[in-house]
Amino acid sequence: MPITPISLQIGNYGVEILAQTSKSSLAQAQQTAQMNEILKDNIRKAQEVQPSNEVLPSEKVHRKTEEEHQEESKQEQREQQQKKEKKEDKEQKATLLIQKNGRCDFYV
Repeated sequence: MPITPISLQIGNYGVEILAQTSKSSLAQAQQTAQMNEILKDNIRKAQEVQPSNEVLPSEKVHRKTEEEHQEESKQEQREQQQKKEKKEDKEQKATLLIQKNGRCDFYV
């Protein structure tokens, strides 16, 4: 059986329906009713509100609260304090080495 494209199959189906309706005595009435149904369906589809995809919580715009701002500033202060402590520790180690050896050793 040869493979036929779907558009050709649908076209053949439409021709068959049209041929069947034109043979009957009420062909015009049936065809008009069918066209009216299609028209009403298209109008209904056009007037319906299409459902939108829900936005994921991660994609929503997030407005930071005052507490979040305060928490961020506290975190930044903690990070700065840790950097200062590390720097001071390095300086203390360097001064101890200088005092111990009497010279500055940059390779340590």
